[in-house]
Amino acid sequence: MERHIGLELFRARKWDLKSREEVAGAAALTIAQLAKIEQGRVPLRLLAGWRLCMKLDIHPNHLLRGGAEGPFIPEDHPLFKELSQYVAEHAQEKFSEAWSSVEWQLGPDAPMEAGPEEKCLTSFNESVKLSGVKLDLPNLRDRLKRATQERGSKSALARKLGVPLPTLSVWLSGKQEPGGAVTLQMLHWVEAWEAKHQTNGPKREGKNANEIKSIQAKR
Repeated sequence: MERHIGLELFRARKWDLKSREEVAGAAALTIAQLAKIEQGRVPLRLLAGWRLCMKLDIHPNHLLRGGAEGPFIPEDHPLFKELSQYVAEHAQEKFSEAWSSVEWQLGPDAPMEAGPEEKCLTSFNESVKLSGVKLDLPNLRDRLKRATQERGSKSALARKLGVPLPTLSVWLSGKQEPGGAVTLQMLHWVEAWEAKHQTNGPKREGKNANEIKSIQAKR
């Protein structure tokens, strides 16, 4: 992944006809550091990646996916403030891992416009808030861990969410938290798994169902 990101960064810089010297300063990098990143020898950090994408006017998703992802995220985007805060809080984490946790929110299925009530669907706090409803992430993680013990089930969940398996593993470990909409997807998935396997599950399931109805009613 680091080599892929480095190559995409190199291509974007060449396409923009900018030298390493012009670009490195925008991300507080030396020319040598930028060269090593482009060669895939050292990982790109999240804050540096964010700044480089801004300088080159490319979408951060481009570094992960390649292809035409459009220009950099505009400041009037409904998620710009939340994403900027997330980048600041996770500045020194690997771009490949940290951005993978949020890039789904800017993919083809994510809404590009949102009203005030929809903005709260994204939260990077320890407790994810969904339209004013607070979900118990530790409890959800425990349920997901039970549901993904079977061989291949964790990979199936990762495919369902559209994220790399390592990203899902990080979420289940509690080291990072997914955004609100992904948390809701995981909640739906684990409840379906529990119903299929007729597990007792936690006593909170009835409440979660009401929470989902409340969330959907506010959309």
